[in-house]
Amino acid sequence: MRQVFGGNSQGFSTFDPRLDRDVFRIHAGGYCVAAGPAIISTLLGSCVAVCLRDPEGPVAAMNHFLLPWPDRVSADKQVEGDCRYGVYAMRAIVDGMERMGACRTRMQAKLFGGAEMLAGMQPVGRGNIGYAEEVLERLGIPVIARDVGGREHRVIRFFTENGRVQLQKPRARGVESVVARRHGGTEAALRGE
Repeated sequence: MRQVFGGNSQGFSTFDPRLDRDVFRIHAGGYCVAAGPAIISTLLGSCVAVCLRDPEGPVAAMNHFLLPWPDRVSADKQVEGDCRYGVYAMRAIVDGMERMGACRTRMQAKLFGGAEMLAGMQPVGRGNIGYAEEVLERLGIPVIARDVGGREHRVIRFFTENGRVQLQKPRARGVESVVARRHGGTEAALRGE
């Protein structure tokens, strides 16, 4: 039986006739944790999405955060638990997966986004990527695939049952089953096998 929960996910689930399945769409500040088969989708610019999966269990998750942590002005306001910030978004998916039976020592991550959308602006995307990598390293969760940086947005669809990610960029023709530019590894690993 599939169990799904998430946070700040407007229009959380919609049926996609092309995929003949429900797709759980998350927006900036949202996350989704699923036990059982699900498709989780988001659109990224400078934001980052982390896809986590326990390959031995049916539990997987994805978040979508805007900034690593609140700035000083925001820190004066009530932001505790606000998943627009990586400090809370990362905790939400790791803790959520563990509550659904996943084991942190088996978790694997795929990392997407972090584009520098506006030339000459503060490198927000680079900061988001660095933060996600730092947290995953500290938690001992390996990043097995990534497609980060650049100057264009991405649409990703995460198939939780096998870990496959479909990545679409505006200049790409169609949707490619790509999980990333890797640091070594096999094509089977990219497909989630």
